Amino acid sequence: MNCSIQRTTLPFVITVVVSVLLAAYLVGHPRILKSVDGLNTTLDKVGRRSV
Repeated sequence: MNCSIQRTTLPFVITVVVSVLLAAYLVGHPRILKSVDGLNTTLDKVGRRSV
């Protein structure tokens, strides 16, 4: 992200961070994307015979 680049001004950093957070909020809002409201993701699954 642009926050780590030297000589980046504070107003620019704040603008970028606020824009990213606002976009993440809008995309994750249940009224915007109703299809992903109940999305479940399985990261890992261990079978009965593995234990």
